[in-house]
Amino acid sequence: MQLKITNESKEIIIEFEDSEKRVIEEQIGLCLDGSYNYVNMKDKAGNTHFLSLGFLKNSYITVIEKIKNPYENDTL
Repeated sequence: MQLKITNESKEIIIEFEDSEKRVIEEQIGLCLDGSYNYVNMKDKAGNTHFLSLGFLKNSYITVIEKIKNPYENDTL
């Protein structure tokens, strides 16, 4: 899973394990609701990312999931 965060001056793409999706979405949601001032996340490579509330509020956030079998639901 990849998290793409884009604002006026910067684009960040962070890759996570698929199992972390729920936790990351919950943390970002709590930050945007005002419960946290920043989100602390570890990516797939073990790097830590701190994203502030101000940065997240002024950004577009996109979750990109990798499809295991893109032809699974195709029919002829």
